[in-house]
Amino acid sequence: MEEIFGKLGKLIGKKTAPSNSVVRFDGSRYWFDTGIGSFEKSSDGIDALQAYDWKNGELSWLYQAKFEASYIGFLLPNNLVFRFQGDWKDGEFKGDKFWGKFEGGTFLGDDFQSGHDDWKISPFYFAGNKVSNFDRGLLGVPKTNAVAVDSKSNTKSISLLAVPIGWYVNLIDSHGQTHSFVVQKTLDSTDSNWILQSTTGSKNKAIISWSQLRGSSEAQFDKNTTIAVGSKFTIPQVFDGDPVGSIVSFEVSPKTSASKSSSSAKPKVYKFDLSLLKPLTFSSGSRKPVVTLKFDVDQEVEKYSEILAEIKNGWFAFHLKNIINSLKQDIIDGYGKNVYLQDIFANEKGSKNAPKRTQESLDWLEDFVRVIILNIVGARKSKGVYASSPRNQLMILNQIATQVQTYLAPYTHAPAPKTKKKPTSSSSSKTPVIKELVKEIVMRKILS
Repeated sequence: MEEIFGKLGKLIGKKTAPSNSVVRFDGSRYWFDTGIGSFEKSSDGIDALQAYDWKNGELSWLYQAKFEASYIGFLLPNNLVFRFQGDWKDGEFKGDKFWGKFEGGTFLGDDFQSGHDDWKISPFYFAGNKVSNFDRGLLGVPKTNAVAVDSKSNTKSISLLAVPIGWYVNLIDSHGQTHSFVVQKTLDSTDSNWILQSTTGSKNKAIISWSQLRGSSEAQFDKNTTIAVGSKFTIPQVFDGDPVGSIVSFEVSPKTSASKSSSSAKPKVYKFDLSLLKPLTFSSGSRKPVVTLKFDVDQEVEKYSEILAEIKNGWFAFHLKNIINSLKQDIIDGYGKNVYLQDIFANEKGSKNAPKRTQESLDWLEDFVRVIILNIVGARKSKGVYASSPRNQLMILNQIATQVQTYLAPYTHAPAPKTKKKPTSSSSSKTPVIKELVKEIVMRKILS
């Protein structure tokens, strides 16, 4: 065996142990001179191990750690630990594959291959890429059976890590609304991303990175992954666009829950954050500038969810800029076939056909007006119903119209010669009297 180890030692150009070696072999185990790291077997022999610069090399993390290993596989020329078997007690693990108990420190490696019950600390300290065993549990958290939890339950919370893949979490909030999502993917043998699909409301599909769930502290991780009665729902992205009150009760089940709030007979109400509409600006003091949206049918909710996701990815600013640039370059001169935009374009239909890319932007902005602006209502019910809010509709339309109309032909060309006329009201200019025009749009929506 020592003959084999000697040959491996020659691969890195050393055959004899340097006088300042920090590794020793006592006949049964290899030891670092720190006295806190040892291993029984190694892929490399004592010569190769003693020749490596453990204090300053890229594998110094192993020299500084506390562990007891039965085997460590090295590729010393590549500064790689390709396999670790044993108990990790403290320090940063930065190797490839890990098999054994993880009792302390931080996992920064590639693949934790042990069972979930071999992880002995908070899952927060996993900052690696993959987990090979995740069906029965995940990083020390066993998977739950079907369970219903309310204020009378002994245990009033559950970890997201305990929910089996393909199972649903059904919440009832303080407003009496049901909100559900299904766990489609967790940390697994491919990567660390999670996929949680809302099955109520806007039916948002959230792809959440493990680093986002971890946050910057163990307390933040617990907040981001705990579902608890009496608390707000804080798992990122899942119910974006859906107002969720405090959790009154919840269940974890292989089946989704029939939701009263998803009935097509009952309006769906959402809060929309106007600060998403860059480059437009809205002021509401220290609070977020939000408006209330009401939808009557599921198809509108699905379209809203689609547009909301695109707005968050910057598509509002992109399409508005594309339209303005097309006006600047005299590529278009009006709203064309997009009748929902005629107020934004000061009733100027124009005579030019928009090219494909510009038409796509016009179509997108029309959907935005039709689905979001025309569904803005008051923040509270009036006489039991949500009434339309022309004031808030005008606030957004005015800002868009101001940007677009600056580049309409009558404004960019030389002014016509002045003639003596009676003074006319501002309503005779091309700038729309938005209040009246909103009424017209609403009527068109009703008639359509």
